[in-house]
Amino acid sequence: MLKTIDKFIGFIFIAIAGIVPRDGKIKKDANKILVIRFSGIGETLLALPMVKILRENGYSIDGFALRNRAGVVFKNCRLFKKVYGFTDLLNLYQKYDIAIDCEAFTNFSALVARYCAKTTIGFAGLERSKLYDYKINYNDKQHVVYTFCDMLAPLGIKNVKISALEPLVYENNTLENAKKFINPYRKEYKKLIGIYPSSEKTVPERRWKKYPEFIDALLEKYKDALVFITGSGTEDARICKEVTKNIKNKERLVNTCNKFSFNEFCCFVKQLNLFVSNDSGPMHIAAAMGVPTIGLFGPNIPLRFGPFGKNNIGIYKCGPECKPSINVHLGEFKSNPKAAECINKIDVKDVIEASEKILNSK
Repeated sequence: MLKTIDKFIGFIFIAIAGIVPRDGKIKKDANKILVIRFSGIGETLLALPMVKILRENGYSIDGFALRNRAGVVFKNCRLFKKVYGFTDLLNLYQKYDIAIDCEAFTNFSALVARYCAKTTIGFAGLERSKLYDYKINYNDKQHVVYTFCDMLAPLGIKNVKISALEPLVYENNTLENAKKFINPYRKEYKKLIGIYPSSEKTVPERRWKKYPEFIDALLEKYKDALVFITGSGTEDARICKEVTKNIKNKERLVNTCNKFSFNEFCCFVKQLNLFVSNDSGPMHIAAAMGVPTIGLFGPNIPLRFGPFGKNNIGIYKCGPECKPSINVHLGEFKSNPKAAECINKIDVKDVIEASEKILNSK
């Protein structure tokens, strides 16, 4: 529904706003920057290295997040002085020197950028790009972490090197509670492994169907391992229940679905030795928290959205004849049965081998 409103009503406002001329050049004394993300935990996490680089270069950074999923990430990192939402918009008119729109396709994010800042930076290619003073080509042949960093080029910041995502912060008592939950299991098991078998309800093609076989094979191989299956919400609970009912080694499987708040989940996942997930927000959270992570891909490719970090692995078995059905920079989120076939080309042995590579390493 929101995408439909953004597409049609937003398009009208884009056409009107694009008529109004303005200078739009970056001034030498420009310092105040507003970074905009509307939604999506995963992509918001992938934008944080770019924000960190801005901070390291002396810029004053605030954030604007329209929906809770982006807002919770912005508010749980140390990079922003303030984080604003929709109710603050009236007070932000031309308050910033520069707005960087990290959304790849939405019209309203471009309008917010134009409204809030004297200069705008955003991705080229769609109609909304007429509102940007600096249009950045979306390079879909590299990880999106670097694609976000390409948006720094108008500021003279280029060829950056990034080794890891920005970890999220939490209260000490939240971490202690996570340790209290997990420590009794750690006394008995040396390898604690997290599994996220679900995805957004709107993209069921991201779901790998072989988790029961994989979990049993993993527990058979590692007698000192315990698996936590996790998720949040009604749909995730249904998927977790469906996976667990077919597990042979139920005594070494703990269902933690809907057990944790966002901050609690970050602290919980930080305690694990391995996290295996479909392409999703939880996958990126695990990677950001420094947990060795395996991501499984079908509708999208790990080249762009794999779990970022040197200890992480993205698995994708589709051939060159299979093109991604999710292309955020083109606004494409197609439901494609072939994408479901693609992710299920991944064999249990592929994920077992990747798990071995991580669990057997020092």
